[in-house]
Amino acid sequence: MKQYMKGLILVGLMLCMITSLSFGIDVAINGEATANYDIYHSVTRVSMFKSQRVNDALNPDGSATEFLKLTVRNNTFDAFRVYLTPLNGVFKAQNTRNPDGSDSGSLQDGETNIPYTISVKKTTGTTGTGMTLGHGATTSAGYLTWPIADVQAGVTDAESLKIFHLSASGQTSATDAVLQVDVALDPTYIDKLSMAGNYHENIAVTYEDL
Repeated sequence: MKQYMKGLILVGLMLCMITSLSFGIDVAINGEATANYDIYHSVTRVSMFKSQRVNDALNPDGSATEFLKLTVRNNTFDAFRVYLTPLNGVFKAQNTRNPDGSDSGSLQDGETNIPYTISVKKTTGTTGTGMTLGHGATTSAGYLTWPIADVQAGVTDAESLKIFHLSASGQTSATDAVLQVDVALDPTYIDKLSMAGNYHENIAVTYEDL
């Protein structure tokens, strides 16, 4: 009996499916019949950004320091942008420290600000069609680098340091990429890393879904 009931239920489900997917009637002479069927396409929206600080201190030998790791995923036509905003535009010399570690209130050991460059490279993944990586930067040894002149305090996406920039009317394939952001000192200032002094910079990274 159970098997019989299962068979009836299965037949019923099949009839419902056929009824919902098909259409057929007898049409009178000179008559007409119309059936309307929906068809769909759907892709889930993806807009994801992750940032991670890799190092919080400069490499003491003066080599470029890997500063940030960024992960970006976006599949929207109107796209997105990612840009950097330095607080000072230099590694700003901090007041000299007294022997007990307290702030002396001034620069007393000849410290001066240290200019730097910013470089970005894509380590894995793809850049969406219509997007530019490192807009305005110079390509060298696999990196896209913004020179000292472009690393200024308070710059925004409208001015400089555009990691990802929409350069077309829209993004026509998805971006899914992991990026590395490095900072490097002007070579003429590297000797300062072995001399007394305290320096600081803050760099904001912004992801904006357009």
